[in-house]
Amino acid sequence: MHEKEIFKQVEKSPKYLSGNEIIRTLTKVWSAYTKLIRSLLSSHKTAISQEFGKFIPTAQGAHFVPNSFFLSLGNYSAKSITPATSTTEQHLSYSSISLASGYSKEICINSLKEILSSAFLLCKSNPITLDLKIGQLHLRSFEFQFSSGYKSVSTAEKLEATNVANPNDIGHFSTSAKRFKSVPPNPKAIPWPYLPGFYEDSSKKLGKKFNFEEQPSPLQLLEEHKKQIKVKNHKKYTKTKEEKKEGQILANLANHQMAEDRESKVNKAKALQELFVHGNKSQIDSHHLQKEEKKVEKNSEKYDFFPFVYGSKLEEYQQQLKSDLRAEMKAKMENDKKEFPAKQGITEEYTTSFPVFLKQDKYVPSRRVENTHVKAAMGNALNRYENELNSLKVKKIQEHQREKIQEDIDKVYEEQGKAKFKQAINQNKDFLLQQIEENVKFK
Repeated sequence: MHEKEIFKQVEKSPKYLSGNEIIRTLTKVWSAYTKLIRSLLSSHKTAISQEFGKFIPTAQGAHFVPNSFFLSLGNYSAKSITPATSTTEQHLSYSSISLASGYSKEICINSLKEILSSAFLLCKSNPITLDLKIGQLHLRSFEFQFSSGYKSVSTAEKLEATNVANPNDIGHFSTSAKRFKSVPPNPKAIPWPYLPGFYEDSSKKLGKKFNFEEQPSPLQLLEEHKKQIKVKNHKKYTKTKEEKKEGQILANLANHQMAEDRESKVNKAKALQELFVHGNKSQIDSHHLQKEEKKVEKNSEKYDFFPFVYGSKLEEYQQQLKSDLRAEMKAKMENDKKEFPAKQGITEEYTTSFPVFLKQDKYVPSRRVENTHVKAAMGNALNRYENELNSLKVKKIQEHQREKIQEDIDKVYEEQGKAKFKQAINQNKDFLLQQIEENVKFK
């Protein structure tokens, strides 16, 4: 079972991804991931993956050293030995994978989680082979095996031939190249040109055509430089000219559009003003007519009575009403007084004489002569009042004394400060005079 079958299984029941294009996402992320491993190994660097472990470039090929995470997922036992190499280590960057695949960093991490979890789940029933571009990783239920399909190529071997597909590396000194690269022809190794099948060493066999040329002269290089500079300057000039032309056209369009907008805005304002004037003309005319009518009516008014007599009439009416009510009440009370005893069965003596509770008893109590307790209470109250007054006087005197002491202290401080200021001024004067005298002596 290979990656495509794993991707199909993931599409049926995804855990970390969602959407309609899960297979496409997994394919792109896996391709970017494996290509990044291959590019690091081709640069003679050890690729460190958080999901698998280390991939170390050696002379015999790529060497895989699993990490604890990989071993714990498949319940494998560590049996790989790390070879002694001097290559630099570099961790796989999820940002680089995101840039190469075109998906976000979070989607790349979730895609790798889906691939790993499904691969370890499916390897329990069927063996799985993962293509890492540098070799194949075979997963089974209780063991794994890595077969390398990568061979490290040295720098000297790279310089033996130059690929025609790259115009900056075609066997002659290009204007954009920083260093000269020239491969002299080797008729012994290649009896006929462009036939790589006749290489003696089959490990150096390459699938593309190669061009072998001699080193150009300095004059040829200079001419090539001049041609490229002219072409570049001409392209730059035409580009700036076109950009200026486009900018001028856009500016003219923008100015024309702004003038039209301004004119339409003014026209709208005028139309609204005219509409307002015509709509309110009738109301304004009616308002003016009412105002004129009120003015004429007010000017034609004439008073035929004295307008300030209502208050005196009202007072006379109120006094008359009060006197009538008083007389009515007096008559009613006299009538009630006459009829009350007869109605209630009470004698006239009872109503005219004093009541029993107002009559004097035969034992009339006399006022007590002894009043010492009253004097004592009044004396105590008077003493308390005097003591309060005395305490207030003492507090005022003490506060006045404190204020006076503080004023004296402030005056002393002020005089001391003035004296110090005068003393400093005098010292400065003496010092300046001394400096002047010394300068005069030296001169």
